[in-house]
Amino acid sequence: MPDERKGLPSASETERLELCPASFLRAKNQPDTSSEIAQTGTRIHEAVETGNRDGLTPSEERLADDCARLADVIHDECGFDPDDEATETIKEVRLWLYASGVDRIMSGKPDLVVINGDRALVIDYKTGYLETLEASQNLQLRTLAVMVAVNHEVDEVNVAIVQPNIKPGYSVARYTKPDIDRARRQLIKILNDANDENAVANPSEKACRYCKAKPVCKEAQEASFSVIEADTTTLDVVRLPELLEKCDLADRVIKSIRDAALDVVRNGGTVDGWEMPEAGQSRSFVSTHAVFNALGDVIPREAFANACDVKLNKLETAWLEATDADETKKERLATMRAFLDPVSVYKDKTVRKLRRVKA
Repeated sequence: MPDERKGLPSASETERLELCPASFLRAKNQPDTSSEIAQTGTRIHEAVETGNRDGLTPSEERLADDCARLADVIHDECGFDPDDEATETIKEVRLWLYASGVDRIMSGKPDLVVINGDRALVIDYKTGYLETLEASQNLQLRTLAVMVAVNHEVDEVNVAIVQPNIKPGYSVARYTKPDIDRARRQLIKILNDANDENAVANPSEKACRYCKAKPVCKEAQEASFSVIEADTTTLDVVRLPELLEKCDLADRVIKSIRDAALDVVRNGGTVDGWEMPEAGQSRSFVSTHAVFNALGDVIPREAFANACDVKLNKLETAWLEATDADETKKERLATMRAFLDPVSVYKDKTVRKLRRVKA
């Protein structure tokens, strides 16, 4: 598949390149990987772009609806009317940044760009559960602001990140012409550092999170495996923050090595002493109704119901389809939960690990 980025840095990499300048050249020739989470995000992005929800699971459809709803809120908050004849809406089009007006040096692909006069709005959708930096601090959005300003010759760019799974769901920032000029200078420095063959490697959980060079990066491996040297019988509380950071990094490096080895075998290669087991099969059913039709003559209705798991997301979808649309989605779901409370059993969850304190 052709590389639409032309081997150049992308806006989505900007934060990583600032944290670890060496990561660009090291990751450049490493194979691309696509996680199930990334594939889910792609499906939801396409659904938001086209309005077509076919093929989405109920939870994916809900995320797509939430993204579209929050995008409408952002349009209003930033003063953009999609129905205005002077408004131009651009979806999923790659933009380029040039050096000296000729040579491409970077690209970015905003989910949505809205242009009206000398103002623009950029929206980026994030459908996972990993919290990202808010719009004003987000280097991907800052990079896209520069690209939109240069390519569309606007003086103001509003940027927004939509993240339905993370409250409050979205954040917005505004870049004026002086802001854009400063951001461009910052971006050029990041790119110059990243293209330096002697660039410094600064491994960390955040820098290595999406870096394809993890399996072959000596510095990341050394930082990760240094955790093993810690004496777990006499752990110094003062060192725990440092060790926890390295544990997170080690988890990612170890997973990347396992994934790389699996890819070798999947592609016909061998890994001495290791083999890929038979995958086997998982089974699911067409529908609960179809299963009852198949077994209902033998299993009583109550016994069959006790054997079934109730999925809250499916209940919510069914409730929304069956209730009055004059109320908001939030109000209708609140009513459903009130009905469910008397038959709900709540269990305390066990905390299994610490999480970082938000800055």
